[in-house]
Amino acid sequence: MEMNLQWDKQIWRAEGAKGFLVLPDGSVLATRTEGTAGGVRVLCSRSVDGGRTWTPLATIVSDPDPATDIGDGNLLRRRNGELLYVYRHNRYRGEYAQKPYYSVKVAISKDGGKTWDPHSTVLEVQPTGAGPSRGLWAPFVFETRAGVLQCYYDDEYTPWQEGFSGHQWVRMHTWNPQKRQWEQPVTVSRAHNPAHLSRDGMPSVVELSRGHLLCVLESVQTFPPHAGVVRCVESRDGGRTWSWTHEERRVVYQPNNTTFMALAPWVTKLWDNVLLCVFITDEDRSTPDRPGTPPPRLNMDVKCVWSTDGGRTWSRPASTVYNDTHKCYMPGVGVLKMGAREAEILVLFLETERGFFCRKGVVRRE
Repeated sequence: MEMNLQWDKQIWRAEGAKGFLVLPDGSVLATRTEGTAGGVRVLCSRSVDGGRTWTPLATIVSDPDPATDIGDGNLLRRRNGELLYVYRHNRYRGEYAQKPYYSVKVAISKDGGKTWDPHSTVLEVQPTGAGPSRGLWAPFVFETRAGVLQCYYDDEYTPWQEGFSGHQWVRMHTWNPQKRQWEQPVTVSRAHNPAHLSRDGMPSVVELSRGHLLCVLESVQTFPPHAGVVRCVESRDGGRTWSWTHEERRVVYQPNNTTFMALAPWVTKLWDNVLLCVFITDEDRSTPDRPGTPPPRLNMDVKCVWSTDGGRTWSRPASTVYNDTHKCYMPGVGVLKMGAREAEILVLFLETERGFFCRKGVVRRE
């Protein structure tokens, strides 16, 4: 199967990046974190014209402490019409530097995003004593075809507890609607060889067929200098067990020169086993960014690859989505319209020096 991808020339301002949501009526909801006179908040905005214009819709969550780190999650529309927003709610700056607090929380809206209430806390930890970063980051909330609600997130705390200091794994909890709590934690992704460094995170998930889940994530090479690479793992039993336990995580994309990086992926499903994954990479720069460089100092373009076999193989070379400034981060992709052989897609991303932008594209299978 051949895939043809064409991008609109026009780039529009947006109100968020990864984790946005396309509703059944075609409108788009996006979120962003902003500082205010009263602290910090996560704002939800809406577009009814495919990302060309945006209007504020609601404040999802706020905190009076401007040093609080909130956001960095995604929006989900459940089959019953409820909207969920998962986010990190962390305190590790200033007075909290010696006694940090990390948590993953969920908010709920029952009126299409106009108002929001607390839903639940997935996990909260308070590491003590000296050590590396032991936080919880980049959560992703997902509902399976069977109606099971799952929350994935970056976990530095559990590896540290289990003797893997400085590592990060992707973990997942399942929602128990009877007990109204998150339980059954499982490790979704880490290096198959326990001697290798794991820095797995920024997960997004699709369901290929009933119970067959694919998680795409940011990882690092198992060899120095541990440059960023995009990988995937899969589960055949609805998320109870994952492929990293019996084989190394598959590579979705890595630059030909593995000292360069691919980071911050987001995957969406188009048709059957056809997937599209966006990410950032510095492979077209003259010199690679250093692993661990803070996002504002990265020199990255947005690119994408697709798979027509459910994530077993991925296209090369990558298609460029945006490379005007080389200062990109946190891309996300969603489907605006879907036909039998053509899909209209929307990519949102952060341009770290100018704000959020979006670009439309059309994917055709031939």
